[in-house]
Amino acid sequence: MRVDTPETPTSNFVEIKWREYSLDYGFHNFETSSISKGTTFTFHKQKYKTAQKLFYTHALNSEVSKKVDENTLEITNEKGTVIASYPLKKVGKNNHAITMKNDVKASSIVGDYLSGILLLVCIIVLGIAGMLYRKKRKI
Repeated sequence: MRVDTPETPTSNFVEIKWREYSLDYGFHNFETSSISKGTTFTFHKQKYKTAQKLFYTHALNSEVSKKVDENTLEITNEKGTVIASYPLKKVGKNNHAITMKNDVKASSIVGDYLSGILLLVCIIVLGIAGMLYRKKRKI
């Protein structure tokens, strides 16, 4: 029977040590930063904002750049490699118009249900009235 020890490394032991060193390297050389929910960015005089808190990981003591390009925030490292990309929401008049469209749509759905409920109530009332008429007629 063979036991994995530091003196007699096998592939399994080496793999475990490699993972430990990789994690140590990652924790000691990288950090996670965040951008708060509601942070605004401007692109061609149009403002955009983050819908939620955004997280990205980058090398320690390295510079990152944030670039907004039509509804998208790209975070790049010093070499220009994109390390994170997130969608943004437009801020302004168009956003309010979209919200109002959704409100109108929601109210029309409620209106559809309301008319169905009224129709059902009318049928029930007519049914009860018909039953009462039959009973009265038999007496």
